[in-house]
Amino acid sequence: MIQRIQTLFLLLAVLITSSIVLMPVIHLISFDYKDVFVYITHIPLVPKATLIISILLFCVAVLLSLVAVFMFKKRRLQIKISYFSIVFQLAWVILNFIIGQNIGKLIKAEMITYKIGMFLPIASIILIYLAIRNIKKDDDLVKSVDRIR
Repeated sequence: MIQRIQTLFLLLAVLITSSIVLMPVIHLISFDYKDVFVYITHIPLVPKATLIISILLFCVAVLLSLVAVFMFKKRRLQIKISYFSIVFQLAWVILNFIIGQNIGKLIKAEMITYKIGMFLPIASIILIYLAIRNIKKDDDLVKSVDRIR
């Protein structure tokens, strides 16, 4: 399991995505130079439902990547779960982009800066894609060996 490169890609994706909890996602500066930081667990000036949706998308993405690590015997299912993880991470990034724009309008922000927490899911998506490619290679290899038998 661990010796497979796709497992390492998936584990690295889980670690990267999980580290977002500790980092700011968005930094807004209003005209009166008041700083507003947006973290995944603290999104000011938005309804609680939006915060809950954001946290749920994030948690589902992390859990799907983690589950995919342990599905190494069922390669097709592992690929599907990995694709769903990519979809949830993209949805999380898009939702947070929209949240940043809306908070910026609410406080009349002079500047909206997207921090590293917003871009780490992109690195995680790339790692998951690399894992999917390697899972497909493994699957093709197993199929070719089965044909030889």
